[in-house]
Amino acid sequence: MENKPIELGTVAILQVQRRPLKQNGSNGRVYVPEGIVRVDSLAITDRGVVGYTVSGDPIQDSHHADHPESRFRGENAISVGFLPHYESLRQEFGSHLVDGIAGENILVASELAPTMADLAGVLRFDNPDGSSIECSCLKAMAPCDEFSHFARRASTRLHAAVLKETLQFLDGGRRGFTLRLKKRGEAILSSGARLVLIPGG
Repeated sequence: MENKPIELGTVAILQVQRRPLKQNGSNGRVYVPEGIVRVDSLAITDRGVVGYTVSGDPIQDSHHADHPESRFRGENAISVGFLPHYESLRQEFGSHLVDGIAGENILVASELAPTMADLAGVLRFDNPDGSSIECSCLKAMAPCDEFSHFARRASTRLHAAVLKETLQFLDGGRRGFTLRLKKRGEAILSSGARLVLIPGG
């Protein structure tokens, strides 16, 4: 018996990181979100994503294997986040954590704030033009020191206990998840695509 797809939400935001978001500052490495650029569509491969603006201009994501400052590690080429997680981030840390500021490529408007366990199966994006893209969820993205300090608006080094508490809060999917295409090649994802989960797929 075929598993019935579960509606997870709709793609609300597509974006790329024009350059790495963790930069060297005067007091060590810092999180600099100005490199995030919203786009109209994403060309997705297993080497990373390229965003296309409304006018058709391509912008390679910094996690793409071919980016000049590539942060590609094989398992981090594509990322997805869910907007309800941002609600929890704002409640905990403040209004500066606007939707997408953690840098995920795909932001999904949903009634769910899923964990890895909730995403077991095939994630299928159904584009408005009728095409579909199937992915698997690889892992929840681990929170980092730099984003933790950004979330806390810390101008000096966080106390070890506060940093640990912050990292724990940001874990479990609140920083998003990494994806892998089920089929090799290039797929195009458009804003407004529906996301469904096919359990056990």
